[in-house]
Amino acid sequence: MQKKEESGSVKSVLKALGALDFVLEQSMTRPGVGLSEIAAALAIRPTTARNILKTMEQAGYIGRAGDRLYVPGPKCHGMSRGARVSARLMKVMPPVLERLAADLGESFVVTTLFNGMRKVLLRQQGSSPIVVETRNAEQDAMAYRLVTTRIMLAFTSENELDLFIGQNGLPGREWDGIDSRDGLEARLRQLKLAGYAEDEIPAGIYAAAFPLLDGTGMMLGALGLFLPSFRLTAGEKSRIFAMLHETLLTLQERL
Repeated sequence: MQKKEESGSVKSVLKALGALDFVLEQSMTRPGVGLSEIAAALAIRPTTARNILKTMEQAGYIGRAGDRLYVPGPKCHGMSRGARVSARLMKVMPPVLERLAADLGESFVVTTLFNGMRKVLLRQQGSSPIVVETRNAEQDAMAYRLVTTRIMLAFTSENELDLFIGQNGLPGREWDGIDSRDGLEARLRQLKLAGYAEDEIPAGIYAAAFPLLDGTGMMLGALGLFLPSFRLTAGEKSRIFAMLHETLLTLQERL
């Protein structure tokens, strides 16, 4: 009997943490989450989800928006770097992406790190007649294969790098056979010194990524660029990089 009670207690805690994780992640791009959606994500009954959320609301880890959607509570705001970071990026970046796509004609993404995982916050398709569809370019790509992941790791904190490795392991075949922590850190130092990451993706696509930093130098996320490889002449690359460098310097003052 005692074992059943202990097992039930553990399961309840796991369900509560799962609900909190889901609400936090969704809050990065949405104003709140409904009860039925949370219950479906956790594969539990709505009544069970409601009881869990009510308890977490009383404890301050879950709150309610004006339309009664569930949102991170006041205690989470001091704990969740991801929510704060994404809010800043979502506020500042949309018009920047629109201008870049119009001026350069190429496609862009904005990403951040959340709980040891890469998350796409924004996508903007280019204005050229032939452009890269970013979802297709990134489809089924493993974590370390993505240049936005690589540049974010190059500029992130040691604790966040620990979390990412804990969730994803070491690159191995995903990135030049890197199979040790020392090897990974050495490569990340190279990228940080360069200030960007780049790669050729199968199907003739060139990808590059640049860190999005705030005024203190803290990494908030990454700006990813995609274009057809046939368009990347030396002159065009210089033009694009010059415009992006100027844009990133301006952004750092606003983020």
